[in-house]
Amino acid sequence: MSDGGLNLTLDDITTPAYLLNYEFEIEWINEPAEKSIFGKPIRSIRDVELRNVFRLFLSWEFDHFVKNREEVVEYHMSFYRMRNGKEQLGRMYTGMSGRETEYLESVYDRAVSMSPDKIHRRYLDIEGTNGSLEKFVVYTTFFREGMFFLYQKAETAQSGIPEFLSDRETVVRDLLTQRLPTLVSFSVLVADLQNSVRICAELPPEEYFELINSMWRILEESFRAFHGIYGKRIGDGVVYYFLKKQDPGYLMNSINCALSIREKMADFSAEWKARKRWFNDLYLNMGINEGQEYFSTTTPSSTNIEFTALGDTINYASRLSNLARFGAILTTKNAINHLSGDERNTIRYGVRKRQEEREIFVENVFSRVDDLLKDNDTWRQRFTDIATLPVTEITDAKVAKPKV
Repeated sequence: MSDGGLNLTLDDITTPAYLLNYEFEIEWINEPAEKSIFGKPIRSIRDVELRNVFRLFLSWEFDHFVKNREEVVEYHMSFYRMRNGKEQLGRMYTGMSGRETEYLESVYDRAVSMSPDKIHRRYLDIEGTNGSLEKFVVYTTFFREGMFFLYQKAETAQSGIPEFLSDRETVVRDLLTQRLPTLVSFSVLVADLQNSVRICAELPPEEYFELINSMWRILEESFRAFHGIYGKRIGDGVVYYFLKKQDPGYLMNSINCALSIREKMADFSAEWKARKRWFNDLYLNMGINEGQEYFSTTTPSSTNIEFTALGDTINYASRLSNLARFGAILTTKNAINHLSGDERNTIRYGVRKRQEEREIFVENVFSRVDDLLKDNDTWRQRFTDIATLPVTEITDAKVAKPKV
Protein backbone atom coordinates (compact mmCIF):
# COMPACT_ATOMS: atom_id res chain seq x y z
CA MET A 1 0.00 0.00 0.00
CA SER A 2 1.43 3.32 -1.10
CA ASP A 3 1.65 6.28 1.25
CA GLY A 4 1.54 8.83 -1.54
CA GLY A 5 -0.53 11.97 -1.65
CA LEU A 6 -4.29 12.05 -2.03
CA ASN A 7 -5.86 13.32 -5.25
CA LEU A 8 -9.44 14.28 -5.96
CA THR A 9 -10.70 10.94 -7.30
CA LEU A 10 -11.39 7.64 -5.59
CA ASP A 11 -9.13 5.89 -8.08
CA ASP A 12 -6.17 7.76 -6.63
CA ILE A 13 -6.85 6.77 -3.01
CA THR A 14 -4.19 4.26 -2.01
CA THR A 15 -5.24 3.95 1.63
CA PRO A 16 -8.25 1.99 3.00
CA ALA A 17 -11.64 3.55 2.29
CA TYR A 18 -15.26 2.40 2.10
CA LEU A 19 -18.81 3.71 1.96
CA LEU A 20 -21.55 2.37 4.25
CA ASN A 21 -25.21 3.03 3.60
CA TYR A 22 -27.40 3.84 6.61
CA GLU A 23 -28.22 0.16 7.05
CA PHE A 24 -24.45 -0.28 7.56
CA GLU A 25 -23.94 -2.25 4.38
CA ILE A 26 -20.83 -1.69 2.26
CA GLU A 27 -21.78 0.07 -0.98
CA TRP A 28 -18.21 0.77 -2.13
CA ILE A 29 -14.79 -0.40 -0.94
CA ASN A 30 -11.25 -0.29 -2.30
CA GLU A 31 -8.66 -3.05 -2.28
CA PRO A 32 -6.52 -1.55 0.54
CA ALA A 33 -9.56 -1.69 2.85
CA GLU A 34 -10.22 -5.30 1.91
CA LYS A 35 -6.62 -6.23 2.71
CA SER A 36 -5.90 -4.06 5.77
CA ILE A 37 -9.27 -3.71 7.52
CA PHE A 38 -11.40 -6.75 6.65
CA GLY A 39 -8.86 -9.31 5.51
CA LYS A 40 -11.13 -10.72 2.80
CA PRO A 41 -12.46 -9.82 -0.69
CA ILE A 42 -15.64 -7.83 -0.04
CA ARG A 43 -16.27 -6.80 -3.64
CA SER A 44 -17.02 -10.39 -4.63
CA ILE A 45 -20.03 -10.47 -2.23
CA ARG A 46 -23.06 -9.64 -4.40
CA ASP A 47 -25.81 -9.88 -1.76
CA VAL A 48 -25.74 -6.48 -0.09
CA GLU A 49 -27.10 -7.85 3.21
CA LEU A 50 -24.04 -10.10 3.47
CA ARG A 51 -21.94 -6.92 3.29
CA ASN A 52 -23.36 -5.59 6.55
CA VAL A 53 -20.29 -4.31 8.37
CA PHE A 54 -21.31 -5.72 11.76
CA ARG A 55 -22.03 -9.12 10.22
CA LEU A 56 -18.50 -9.00 8.80
CA PHE A 57 -16.99 -7.89 12.11
CA LEU A 58 -18.67 -10.79 13.93
CA SER A 59 -17.53 -13.41 11.43
CA TRP A 60 -14.87 -15.95 12.32
CA GLU A 61 -12.67 -14.65 9.49
CA PHE A 62 -12.51 -11.18 11.05
CA ASP A 63 -11.96 -12.62 14.52
CA HIS A 64 -8.94 -14.52 13.18
CA PHE A 65 -7.65 -11.46 11.31
CA VAL A 66 -7.97 -8.56 13.79
CA LYS A 67 -6.92 -8.89 17.42
CA ASN A 68 -8.59 -5.69 18.74
CA ARG A 69 -12.00 -6.39 17.22
CA GLU A 70 -13.93 -4.72 20.04
CA GLU A 71 -12.28 -1.35 19.42
CA VAL A 72 -13.14 -1.50 15.73
CA VAL A 73 -16.73 -2.61 16.38
CA GLU A 74 -17.25 0.09 19.04
CA TYR A 75 -16.03 2.83 16.71
CA HIS A 76 -18.58 1.87 14.04
CA MET A 77 -21.29 1.40 16.68
CA SER A 78 -20.83 5.06 17.63
CA PHE A 79 -22.21 5.97 14.21
CA TYR A 80 -25.00 3.41 14.49
CA ARG A 81 -26.16 5.10 17.73
CA MET A 82 -26.41 8.36 15.83
CA ARG A 83 -29.55 7.18 13.99
CA ASN A 84 -30.80 4.01 15.68
CA GLY A 85 -32.06 2.79 19.02
CA LYS A 86 -30.74 -0.21 20.89
CA GLU A 87 -33.96 -2.14 20.28
CA GLN A 88 -33.27 -2.17 16.52
CA LEU A 89 -30.00 -4.07 16.81
CA GLY A 90 -31.62 -7.51 16.60
CA ARG A 91 -33.12 -6.61 13.20
CA MET A 92 -29.91 -5.31 11.65
CA TYR A 93 -29.45 -8.31 9.37
CA THR A 94 -31.16 -11.62 8.67
CA GLY A 95 -30.03 -14.58 10.72
CA MET A 96 -28.55 -12.62 13.62
CA SER A 97 -28.22 -14.95 16.60
CA GLY A 98 -29.23 -14.10 20.15
CA ARG A 99 -25.58 -14.21 21.17
CA GLU A 100 -24.64 -11.70 18.46
CA THR A 101 -27.49 -9.41 19.48
CA GLU A 102 -26.45 -9.56 23.12
CA TYR A 103 -22.84 -8.74 22.23
CA LEU A 104 -23.80 -5.78 20.01
CA GLU A 105 -26.13 -4.45 22.72
CA SER A 106 -23.21 -4.41 25.16
CA VAL A 107 -21.09 -2.55 22.60
CA TYR A 108 -23.98 -0.13 22.03
CA ASP A 109 -24.04 0.72 25.74
CA ARG A 110 -20.32 1.58 25.69
CA ALA A 111 -20.27 3.50 22.43
CA VAL A 112 -20.59 7.29 22.28
CA SER A 113 -23.07 8.63 19.74
CA MET A 114 -21.52 10.77 16.99
CA SER A 115 -22.83 13.99 15.49
CA PRO A 116 -23.63 13.96 11.74
CA ASP A 117 -22.79 17.61 11.13
CA LYS A 118 -19.02 17.41 10.75
CA ILE A 119 -16.05 15.38 9.57
CA HIS A 120 -14.92 13.08 12.37
CA ARG A 121 -11.23 12.37 12.93
CA ARG A 122 -9.94 9.64 15.21
CA TYR A 123 -6.83 7.54 15.77
CA LEU A 124 -7.56 3.83 15.37
CA ASP A 125 -5.10 0.96 15.55
CA ILE A 126 -5.59 -2.26 13.61
CA GLU A 127 -3.79 -5.05 15.47
CA GLY A 128 -3.39 -8.19 13.42
CA THR A 129 -3.51 -11.63 14.99
CA ASN A 130 -0.20 -12.25 13.20
CA GLY A 131 1.46 -9.56 15.37
CA SER A 132 1.19 -6.72 12.83
CA LEU A 133 0.17 -3.22 13.94
CA GLU A 134 -1.06 -0.41 11.71
CA LYS A 135 -1.83 2.99 13.22
CA PHE A 136 -4.42 4.98 11.30
CA VAL A 137 -6.12 8.34 11.41
CA VAL A 138 -9.71 7.62 10.36
CA TYR A 139 -11.81 10.36 8.75
CA THR A 140 -15.58 9.79 8.64
CA THR A 141 -18.02 12.08 6.89
CA PHE A 142 -21.71 11.90 6.01
CA PHE A 143 -23.60 12.13 2.76
CA ARG A 144 -27.22 11.52 1.90
CA GLU A 145 -26.09 8.22 0.39
CA GLY A 146 -24.21 7.05 3.49
CA MET A 147 -21.05 7.34 5.61
CA PHE A 148 -17.60 7.49 4.04
CA PHE A 149 -14.63 6.10 6.01
CA LEU A 150 -11.12 7.07 4.90
CA TYR A 151 -8.03 5.67 6.68
CA GLN A 152 -4.62 7.36 6.54
CA LYS A 153 -1.48 5.97 8.15
CA ALA A 154 -0.91 8.05 11.28
CA GLU A 155 2.78 8.69 10.64
CA THR A 156 2.17 9.93 7.07
CA ALA A 157 -1.28 11.54 7.33
CA GLN A 158 -1.69 14.23 4.70
CA SER A 159 -3.06 17.74 5.20
CA GLY A 160 -5.95 18.78 3.01
CA ILE A 161 -8.07 15.68 3.57
CA PRO A 162 -10.96 17.62 5.17
CA GLU A 163 -11.01 19.88 2.11
CA PHE A 164 -11.15 16.84 -0.15
CA LEU A 165 -14.04 15.35 1.81
CA SER A 166 -15.81 18.71 1.84
CA ASP A 167 -16.03 18.58 -1.96
CA ARG A 168 -19.21 16.58 -1.50
CA GLU A 169 -20.41 16.67 -5.10
CA THR A 170 -17.18 15.17 -6.47
CA VAL A 171 -16.85 12.54 -3.74
CA VAL A 172 -20.48 11.42 -3.96
CA ARG A 173 -20.38 11.24 -7.73
CA ASP A 174 -17.27 9.08 -7.69
CA LEU A 175 -18.79 6.82 -5.04
CA LEU A 176 -22.07 6.36 -6.91
CA THR A 177 -20.39 5.63 -10.22
CA GLN A 178 -18.31 2.90 -8.59
CA ARG A 179 -20.78 1.40 -6.12
CA LEU A 180 -20.84 -2.39 -6.07
CA PRO A 181 -23.41 -4.21 -8.22
CA THR A 182 -25.99 -5.68 -5.86
CA LEU A 183 -28.53 -8.45 -6.30
CA VAL A 184 -31.86 -6.92 -5.27
CA SER A 185 -35.59 -7.60 -5.55
CA PHE A 186 -37.52 -4.77 -7.16
CA SER A 187 -40.43 -3.70 -9.32
CA VAL A 188 -39.79 -1.67 -12.46
CA LEU A 189 -42.16 0.72 -14.19
CA VAL A 190 -41.51 1.70 -17.81
CA ALA A 191 -43.68 4.47 -19.27
CA ASP A 192 -43.65 5.55 -22.90
CA LEU A 193 -45.52 8.36 -24.68
CA GLN A 194 -47.79 6.99 -27.42
CA ASN A 195 -47.39 8.46 -30.93
CA SER A 196 -44.51 10.66 -29.81
CA VAL A 197 -43.08 10.79 -33.34
CA ARG A 198 -46.34 12.12 -34.78
CA ILE A 199 -46.77 14.62 -31.95
CA CYS A 200 -43.22 15.83 -32.47
CA ALA A 201 -43.91 16.34 -36.18
CA GLU A 202 -47.07 18.35 -35.50
CA LEU A 203 -45.60 20.75 -32.92
CA PRO A 204 -42.95 23.46 -33.28
CA PRO A 205 -39.73 22.25 -31.60
CA GLU A 206 -40.02 24.62 -28.66
CA GLU A 207 -43.60 23.50 -27.92
CA TYR A 208 -42.73 19.83 -28.20
CA PHE A 209 -39.92 20.18 -25.67
CA GLU A 210 -42.22 22.22 -23.45
CA LEU A 211 -44.80 19.43 -23.59
CA ILE A 212 -42.29 16.69 -22.77
CA ASN A 213 -40.59 18.60 -19.94
CA SER A 214 -43.90 19.72 -18.42
CA MET A 215 -45.23 16.17 -18.55
CA TRP A 216 -42.24 14.70 -16.70
CA ARG A 217 -42.28 17.48 -14.10
CA ILE A 218 -45.90 16.71 -13.29
CA LEU A 219 -45.38 12.95 -13.18
CA GLU A 220 -42.27 13.27 -11.00
CA GLU A 221 -44.63 14.04 -8.09
CA SER A 222 -46.16 10.56 -8.39
CA PHE A 223 -42.78 8.84 -8.57
CA ARG A 224 -41.62 10.64 -5.43
CA ALA A 225 -44.85 9.93 -3.56
CA PHE A 226 -44.61 6.20 -4.24
CA HIS A 227 -40.85 5.94 -3.57
CA GLY A 228 -39.73 5.40 -7.16
CA ILE A 229 -36.03 5.71 -8.02
CA TYR A 230 -35.21 7.32 -11.33
CA GLY A 231 -33.59 4.97 -13.81
CA LYS A 232 -33.18 6.59 -17.19
CA ARG A 233 -34.94 8.12 -20.17
CA ILE A 234 -35.68 5.92 -23.18
CA GLY A 235 -36.62 8.21 -26.05
CA ASP A 236 -39.80 9.89 -24.82
CA GLY A 237 -40.21 7.29 -22.11
CA VAL A 238 -38.81 6.80 -18.63
CA VAL A 239 -37.78 3.97 -16.29
CA TYR A 240 -38.33 3.99 -12.52
CA TYR A 241 -37.40 1.34 -9.96
CA PHE A 242 -39.11 0.44 -6.68
CA LEU A 243 -36.73 -1.44 -4.39
CA LYS A 244 -38.01 -4.07 -1.95
CA LYS A 245 -35.22 -3.46 0.56
CA GLN A 246 -36.04 0.24 0.85
CA ASP A 247 -39.80 -0.14 0.58
CA PRO A 248 -41.68 -3.27 1.77
CA GLY A 249 -44.69 -2.15 -0.29
CA TYR A 250 -42.55 -1.73 -3.41
CA LEU A 251 -44.72 -3.74 -5.81
CA MET A 252 -48.06 -2.28 -4.77
CA ASN A 253 -46.53 1.18 -4.81
CA SER A 254 -45.35 0.72 -8.40
CA ILE A 255 -48.90 -0.24 -9.39
CA ASN A 256 -50.49 2.66 -7.53
CA CYS A 257 -47.88 4.98 -9.02
CA ALA A 258 -48.93 3.88 -12.51
CA LEU A 259 -52.59 4.50 -11.69
CA SER A 260 -51.76 7.93 -10.31
CA ILE A 261 -49.78 8.75 -13.45
CA ARG A 262 -52.69 7.75 -15.67
CA GLU A 263 -55.02 10.14 -13.82
CA LYS A 264 -52.56 13.01 -14.14
CA MET A 265 -52.03 12.26 -17.82
CA ALA A 266 -55.78 12.58 -18.44
CA ASP A 267 -55.73 16.12 -16.99
CA PHE A 268 -52.52 16.96 -18.83
CA SER A 269 -53.97 15.74 -22.12
CA ALA A 270 -57.15 17.80 -21.66
CA GLU A 271 -55.04 20.89 -20.95
CA TRP A 272 -53.06 20.50 -24.18
CA LYS A 273 -56.16 19.70 -26.25
CA ALA A 274 -57.73 22.94 -25.08
CA ARG A 275 -54.50 24.88 -25.65
CA LYS A 276 -53.82 23.56 -29.16
CA ARG A 277 -57.44 22.94 -30.18
CA TRP A 278 -56.40 19.63 -31.61
CA PHE A 279 -57.84 16.13 -31.28
CA ASN A 280 -54.71 14.37 -30.05
CA ASP A 281 -55.11 12.49 -26.79
CA LEU A 282 -51.86 12.13 -24.88
CA TYR A 283 -51.36 8.61 -23.54
CA LEU A 284 -48.53 7.23 -21.45
CA ASN A 285 -48.40 3.48 -21.97
CA MET A 286 -46.93 1.55 -19.04
CA GLY A 287 -45.36 -1.82 -18.34
CA ILE A 288 -44.66 -3.21 -14.86
CA ASN A 289 -42.62 -6.25 -13.89
CA GLU A 290 -41.10 -7.71 -10.71
CA GLY A 291 -37.86 -9.59 -10.38
CA GLN A 292 -34.44 -10.00 -8.81
CA GLU A 293 -31.49 -8.64 -10.77
CA TYR A 294 -28.12 -7.00 -10.29
CA PHE A 295 -28.67 -3.31 -9.59
CA SER A 296 -26.01 -0.64 -10.04
CA THR A 297 -25.27 2.75 -11.57
CA THR A 298 -24.13 3.89 -14.99
CA THR A 299 -22.65 7.19 -16.13
CA PRO A 300 -23.92 8.12 -19.60
CA SER A 301 -22.34 11.56 -19.33
CA SER A 302 -20.09 13.58 -17.08
CA THR A 303 -23.08 15.20 -15.38
CA ASN A 304 -25.62 12.38 -15.03
CA ILE A 305 -25.82 9.23 -12.92
CA GLU A 306 -28.41 6.59 -13.79
CA PHE A 307 -29.52 3.59 -11.77
CA THR A 308 -30.01 0.47 -13.83
CA ALA A 309 -30.81 -3.21 -13.54
CA LEU A 310 -29.59 -5.87 -15.93
CA GLY A 311 -31.72 -8.81 -17.05
CA ASP A 312 -35.15 -9.88 -18.29
CA THR A 313 -37.10 -8.00 -15.61
CA ILE A 314 -36.47 -4.60 -17.16
CA ASN A 315 -36.62 -5.98 -20.72
CA TYR A 316 -40.10 -7.46 -20.21
CA ALA A 317 -41.42 -4.25 -18.63
CA SER A 318 -40.07 -2.25 -21.55
CA ARG A 319 -41.69 -4.58 -24.09
CA LEU A 320 -45.01 -4.37 -22.25
CA SER A 321 -44.93 -0.56 -22.45
CA ASN A 322 -44.45 -0.97 -26.22
CA LEU A 323 -47.38 -3.37 -26.36
CA ALA A 324 -49.77 -1.24 -24.28
CA ARG A 325 -52.07 1.21 -26.06
CA PHE A 326 -54.21 4.19 -25.01
CA GLY A 327 -52.70 4.54 -21.54
CA ALA A 328 -53.04 0.89 -20.55
CA ILE A 329 -51.03 -0.57 -17.67
CA LEU A 330 -49.77 -4.05 -18.51
CA THR A 331 -48.00 -6.32 -16.07
CA THR A 332 -46.83 -9.92 -15.87
CA LYS A 333 -48.40 -12.88 -14.13
CA ASN A 334 -45.18 -13.08 -12.15
CA ALA A 335 -45.74 -9.59 -10.72
CA ILE A 336 -49.37 -10.30 -9.76
CA ASN A 337 -48.29 -13.56 -8.10
CA HIS A 338 -45.92 -11.60 -5.85
CA LEU A 339 -48.83 -9.58 -4.43
CA SER A 340 -50.51 -10.77 -1.26
CA GLY A 341 -54.14 -11.81 -1.42
CA ASP A 342 -55.21 -8.58 0.27
CA GLU A 343 -53.17 -6.52 -2.21
CA ARG A 344 -54.70 -8.32 -5.20
CA ASN A 345 -58.14 -7.56 -3.81
CA THR A 346 -57.42 -3.81 -4.00
CA ILE A 347 -56.87 -3.78 -7.76
CA ARG A 348 -58.93 -4.70 -10.79
CA TYR A 349 -57.06 -6.63 -13.45
CA GLY A 350 -57.83 -8.90 -16.35
CA VAL A 351 -57.86 -9.31 -20.12
CA ARG A 352 -59.91 -7.61 -22.85
CA LYS A 353 -61.46 -10.14 -25.25
CA ARG A 354 -63.49 -9.81 -28.40
CA GLN A 355 -66.87 -11.52 -28.52
CA GLU A 356 -68.51 -11.13 -31.87
CA GLU A 357 -68.67 -7.34 -32.40
CA ARG A 358 -68.06 -6.24 -28.85
CA GLU A 359 -65.22 -6.15 -26.35
CA ILE A 360 -65.60 -7.60 -22.89
CA PHE A 361 -63.26 -7.39 -19.92
CA VAL A 362 -62.66 -10.70 -18.15
CA GLU A 363 -61.39 -10.07 -14.62
CA ASN A 364 -58.70 -11.98 -12.70
CA VAL A 365 -57.27 -13.79 -15.72
CA PHE A 366 -54.09 -13.68 -17.80
CA SER A 367 -53.27 -14.20 -21.45
CA ARG A 368 -50.17 -15.02 -23.41
CA VAL A 369 -49.05 -12.07 -25.51
CA ASP A 370 -49.38 -14.14 -28.69
CA ASP A 371 -53.03 -14.90 -27.90
CA LEU A 372 -53.78 -11.21 -27.41
CA LEU A 373 -52.43 -10.48 -30.89
CA LYS A 374 -53.72 -13.49 -32.84
CA ASP A 375 -55.81 -11.26 -35.14
CA ASN A 376 -52.92 -8.90 -35.89
CA ASP A 377 -50.05 -10.63 -37.69
CA THR A 378 -47.97 -7.44 -37.92
CA TRP A 379 -47.95 -6.92 -34.15
CA ARG A 380 -47.43 -10.65 -33.54
CA GLN A 381 -44.16 -10.43 -35.44
CA ARG A 382 -43.07 -7.40 -33.40
CA PHE A 383 -43.52 -9.26 -30.11
CA THR A 384 -42.25 -12.75 -30.90
CA ASP A 385 -39.64 -12.37 -28.14
CA ILE A 386 -42.37 -12.25 -25.46
CA ALA A 387 -45.01 -14.30 -27.31
CA THR A 388 -45.46 -16.85 -24.49
CA LEU A 389 -45.29 -14.34 -21.60
CA PRO A 390 -48.52 -14.41 -19.49
CA VAL A 391 -49.74 -10.83 -18.96
CA THR A 392 -52.73 -8.91 -17.67
CA GLU A 393 -54.02 -5.34 -17.66
CA ILE A 394 -54.48 -3.34 -14.46
CA THR A 395 -57.45 -1.01 -14.85
CA ASP A 396 -58.35 0.32 -11.44
CA ALA A 397 -57.63 0.32 -7.71
CA LYS A 398 -59.79 0.91 -4.67
CA VAL A 399 -57.01 2.72 -2.84
CA ALA A 400 -54.02 4.53 -4.38
CA LYS A 401 -52.02 5.77 -1.45
CA PRO A 402 -48.31 5.26 -0.74
CA LYS A 403 -47.81 2.03 1.22
CA VAL A 404 -45.37 2.53 4.10
